[in-house]
Amino acid sequence: MRLPKHPSARAASTARVLIAAVQVAAASLFAAWAVSSCGGSKSATFACADSYGVQCGKACGSDADCDIGLSCSGGSCSAGCTPVAGCTDGLVCSLKGACVDATPGVTGTACGTGAKQCPSGFYCGQQLSCIPGCGSTNRCPDGTMCGQDSTCGPIASLAGVGGGSGTGGAFEGDGCVNLTVGFEGRTPTVMLLVDNSGSMKDNFPRKNSPDTRFSLLHAALMNMTTGAVKVMETTVRMGLALYSSTNGNAGGVCPQLTQVPIALNNYAAIEAVYGAAMPDHDTPTGASIDAVVKVLAAEPDPKYILLVTDGQPDTCEDANPGDGAPQTAANAVTVKAAQAAHAAGVGLFIMGVSADIAADHLQAMANAGAGLDPATMGAMAAKYYVAADNQAALAMQLAGILGSVRNCTFHLGGTVQPGHEADGMVSLDGAPLTINDPNGYRLNNPSELEVLGTACEKIKSNSKGLSISFSCDSFEIAR
Repeated sequence: MRLPKHPSARAASTARVLIAAVQVAAASLFAAWAVSSCGGSKSATFACADSYGVQCGKACGSDADCDIGLSCSGGSCSAGCTPVAGCTDGLVCSLKGACVDATPGVTGTACGTGAKQCPSGFYCGQQLSCIPGCGSTNRCPDGTMCGQDSTCGPIASLAGVGGGSGTGGAFEGDGCVNLTVGFEGRTPTVMLLVDNSGSMKDNFPRKNSPDTRFSLLHAALMNMTTGAVKVMETTVRMGLALYSSTNGNAGGVCPQLTQVPIALNNYAAIEAVYGAAMPDHDTPTGASIDAVVKVLAAEPDPKYILLVTDGQPDTCEDANPGDGAPQTAANAVTVKAAQAAHAAGVGLFIMGVSADIAADHLQAMANAGAGLDPATMGAMAAKYYVAADNQAALAMQLAGILGSVRNCTFHLGGTVQPGHEADGMVSLDGAPLTINDPNGYRLNNPSELEVLGTACEKIKSNSKGLSISFSCDSFEIAR
């Protein structure tokens, strides 16, 4: 869908479609819902054709046949306003060209009075305000979409020109309708798969240390100020799976998983389970990876397992393999599970706590999880991690791993038109990025933009905001 230009627009219009101006640390990257008017004076009288030209009066059977800003009435497209004209003070122009209250029925709007109930996709909460709760059986209102966090966000929302409205700061333009268009960032998902076997109770890093392998890892992940989970909970969807068995299949269920469902802002739920855990018994690592991959099958991409273990694996069939061929067989089962995880689209990070787990097995696991030949060595081999021997350093290691999964690929709310790929204006924390620069950005396809190099590293570490915009003629908005 293309945008109609106001008749007064100059041929060399600088008006733009603002794709996003967002906090990159946000859990789900949607532009804020803002249907607002600014710039031009408001008027009680309005002529549709003065703003939308031949689009007004166009034959239609439903609103879908009309451009944004118009609706189907009596078999023809019409509008009673634009973002810059037609509404009296206190009202704004909706996506369908009607003057409405600024936030009718979206989050925070009063409800329960009968005068302003919540639309589909929202419900009236205990505080008598509309609360989003969308899903497959609870659709979002027209003009919004259901995000990964089951809340409704914008597909496209109108914003006026020449003022400071919307999430992207002041718009530039001369009368062309500008749009704030939502896009979805790929919020990463990580399952923390933590060895809960009896050997995790051993002192670490030395036999006379006050900490155990389990307690030091727990502190590094869960310290309420510096712990990796606390630091990353707002930007990475995380869950927990503590794993062990009681003599494998002979003891009943194998593997035994103590789980916390995946969510954003999940520190409190994870700590409630992790903090009460008591390590015991065996280490069926391969079967536990297989079980977690099944859990992750229902989760959105990208998704990962962060496996932390302190010893050689056993299996559900043989809980005490010992040395030699039985241990080699148990290692092979675990490597096969890592390969299956990669084949299922699940990335694997592996960290060894203590010297009890052989370096060659850690390397084989890392290679398998990265889709490489498990025997790969040298510069071509995948990275594995050995736990630092103090809480602060280990917390930094773990936070670095979790931060590395934050993604630099973004889905636009429409498509860049052929020949207009270089028309975009993309900036990170206010600094412009250049298309096809190794430290700038590229378009992977007309609806997907990827930030590259040092700019991507900044997003993964400490960036505050990304802004993407294209001219009205170069971008077609998804409806």
